[in-house]
Order: sequence, then C-alpha cells, then structure tokens
Amino acid sequence: MRAHVCLSAAGIAGLPVDAPLVAEGDRLGDPDPADEEAPAVVRAILTGQYGELGGRTMLAVLNGSPLADAAKGASRLLAGLSSSLTDIRAVLAAAALAFARNPQHYDDFRVGERAVAEVLRLRPVGPRNLPDPAARAARDAAAGLSLLSMLSG
Repeated sequence: MRAHVCLSAAGIAGLPVDAPLVAEGDRLGDPDPADEEAPAVVRAILTGQYGELGGRTMLAVLNGSPLADAAKGASRLLAGLSSSLTDIRAVLAAAALAFARNPQHYDDFRVGERAVAEVLRLRPVGPRNLPDPAARAARDAAAGLSLLSMLSG
C-alpha cells in the first residue's frame, strides 16, 4: 500500500516516477484490495481545496520543491553516500524512496539515521532553534494545538 500511495502521489504531482520501483512493484507485503483505491485517495488529498490553506490544494502548497532529484538521492543513500540534496523535503522523499526500493539496504546502510542527520544540517538556524527549553515547549504545544484544530476542522 505504501508504494502505491507514493507512486500515485508522484504521478499526480507530475514528478518522474522511479522506474526501478515500478518495475519491481510493492515488495513490502501481499497485494491488498485497498491498493487499487490508493490513486483515488491520493488524488482527493492532493487536489482537494483546503480552507486552512487559503483555499489552495496540497499540490499548490508543495509545488516548486526540487523533488525530481529524489530518485538520484535515494540511489546515493542506498550506496552509503550523502543524498547530495539541498531541500529537506527532497531528502525525506529520497529516504522514503530508498526504503521502498530496498528495505534491507535501507537498514544495512543506516539510511534513516543518515537522512535525519542531513535534514538537521539543512535546518535553518534562527527562531526554530530556541535555546530556552520552556520557550521551545510552549512553541511546540502551540503548534500542536494549531495542527489539531486545522485537522479537526
């Protein structure tokens, strides 16, 4: 199911679909009837307009990300190298794609840990890096409540 969701999202977003993953299929589990529903669900999520996003779609909000290089980044991560990506979203997409391609190599080459380290290096310094633990906790609590409010609509 996860691979079907990822492939559907990439296709709907107009991104290049990873040929090795399509060729090998979803090796993460047995086929499930819900797999066939993935494209419709993903399309609804990505193309539906959200008042919380100013009436924009998820595609409009996420558009412009250099995710097209995620496939190359995934190959590099599975080879034990840095993804060489400079966008946090692309690094995370590359790590997810690396897992979908080869879960065993993902673990063997510690792709998850290395991707998180890359993301942390790419993270901007500034207001996000609050030195005061109380200020950080207050900010995180406010963000969590805001997200809960948006999701519960």
